[in-house]
Amino acid sequence: MGNVNHNDESDIQDLKSQSLELIHLLQLHQESEHNHVMLPLSQRVPDAVIDCHKEHQSLHTTLLTIEQKLRVLSSNDSAYALSALYSELAIFFAHYLLHMHHEETTINEAIWAHFTDEEILGWQDRIMSSLSISDQMLWFKYIIPALDPMERQILMGGIKANAPADVFEQISDAFSEYC
Repeated sequence: MGNVNHNDESDIQDLKSQSLELIHLLQLHQESEHNHVMLPLSQRVPDAVIDCHKEHQSLHTTLLTIEQKLRVLSSNDSAYALSALYSELAIFFAHYLLHMHHEETTINEAIWAHFTDEEILGWQDRIMSSLSISDQMLWFKYIIPALDPMERQILMGGIKANAPADVFEQISDAFSEYC
């Protein structure tokens, strides 16, 4: 966002497309986490999720505001408008990273203390099953390049064992494209 030429409509459209794609992924993440992780955790350890729930609400509200501003952004807007949006996004991510730290420490400790490995793996299966193929492919676009070769092999083995052949083929093609 910091490198976009505010006078170039093509730059603006590319920014909007990529940003809205990432916002969609963040929203999918929040929905999946809420439905498949936080609800079961709240049933076993109600106090563990209170702060996290408040953080989710705040982050969601901020993200909706950013999304609305992105959708109407055009090359007719001033450099100041783009700069202000960039600042809002930077502040959002600062808060988001703090939230992720909370989840990766406090929330994970509660999960590991109160759920078996099998239960946790079951969440992953339910999350993936709840996503459309297009949403799964969108996740893979960002996840695949971040995996090391062994992790990619494990992921592909799991997909091959569980997905229909045509879906596996589509994902294999995407692996080639993303790596």
